[in-house]
Amino acid sequence: MIIKQDLIDRQNSEQGFTLLEMIIALTVAAIIFSLMAGVLIQAGSFYHYFIEDNSLGVETLIIINRLSREISRAAEINIEENVLTMKVKRNSSEENLQDHWIRYRSYQSSRGLELGFQREISQLGEEIEFTRIDSVLGVIDDFRVDWISQELIMIIICRTADSGETTSRQQTVFRGSREEQ
Repeated sequence: MIIKQDLIDRQNSEQGFTLLEMIIALTVAAIIFSLMAGVLIQAGSFYHYFIEDNSLGVETLIIINRLSREISRAAEINIEENVLTMKVKRNSSEENLQDHWIRYRSYQSSRGLELGFQREISQLGEEIEFTRIDSVLGVIDDFRVDWISQELIMIIICRTADSGETTSRQQTVFRGSREEQ
């Protein structure tokens, strides 16, 4: 009988968890999981901000710097309704420098408003024919270029990231004396 009573006592002590213990364990687990989810969500937003949104600003800065270099080296510049047309030097097949025209302008594509680049195909008298437009910077909000004074040109490019952050880059380029077109 003593052995039988000992077995019954062991079974009663090893029954499992009470309902209260289960509720406490589930509550603690839910708190831990919600904290971990918050950390993961925060890490994702940091990634989005620092990697994806920042790349928009870097791309925009690269294009602004490219435009600035080309403007400062241009022989002639014409700006009409935010369309920048420049006469610049390029190497020909004979390694001689030749003038050619390039143009930057915004245009509507299937992806939205983009900044495009065109090269001169031919020039007959005063009429210049340009190639098809190639995208330089995708999905922009605004592209503005204008004379500030006889020597200064202002370039502004605005873009909005997926997160809603607006990136705006502005640069003023010293051109020298403006040649009347």
